[in-house]
Amino acid sequence: MSDPSFMARLSEAIQREHEATMVLQQLASELVDHAIRIRTFTDKLQSYVEAPETPARARQDVVVSETPAVSYATYSDAPMVIPHALKGGPIRGER
Repeated sequence: MSDPSFMARLSEAIQREHEATMVLQQLASELVDHAIRIRTFTDKLQSYVEAPETPARARQDVVVSETPAVSYATYSDAPMVIPHALKGGPIRGER
């Protein structure tokens, strides 16, 4: 095992493997941190959803609109605004 070429390649392969392992450990650590943050968020969300209803929360959940959902504009020149296809009549000058 005194072949310098083989030892150099082996050493290089071991170094690459070590670097890859370090990167994987870093990614695993970040994944664990992310999972902890997600778990904290879902726990807070679940406690909010399951919380007993308070008067303030009831007012937030139910909002009654004072105005109608659809409003209509009035036009004095309705025949000019409505497209020909919807009027059902001929275009002026057309017979």
